[in-house]
Amino acid sequence: MIVGVVYDRAHTRGLDDFGGLATKMPVYTGIMMVAFFAAIGLPGLSGFVSELLIFLGAFQTYPVYTMIAGSGIIIGAAYMLWALQKVFFGKLPERWSGPWDPTHKVYKTDDVNWVEKLALIPLIVVIVYLGVNPNPIIGLMTTSVNHLIEFVKVSGQFAGM
Repeated sequence: MIVGVVYDRAHTRGLDDFGGLATKMPVYTGIMMVAFFAAIGLPGLSGFVSELLIFLGAFQTYPVYTMIAGSGIIIGAAYMLWALQKVFFGKLPERWSGPWDPTHKVYKTDDVNWVEKLALIPLIVVIVYLGVNPNPIIGLMTTSVNHLIEFVKVSGQFAGM
């Protein structure tokens, strides 16, 4: 949904078609930065809690594999930061400089409107809320996760693990 805002204006998802959007769309940039940082797993945002719980659980059983997987998080974070820099803080391409053109040679440069804010701000609130207080979601998942753990234990016994 968040990417849809800029897709609606440019009708492209190619990273090379963007750059410097922070100057034209500062509110959208802020919303997208929260989403990027949550995906990276920044503490205080929803992605951190999930990554932390997975790595704490996996490390107990598979420490070497967990450390290898941790390097994947570092690579993913580097890519996300590179994409964030390229799309929002790079050089603004010419096609973003003027009014919208239906031939899509020039993109719309207006920031998020009130309808888009109405859709996006609740997402940001949930991302921050679950990063600070993940207990409501964890409580909903506990029973299912316990059943899954028991199933894996039983399956592992039959497979000779």
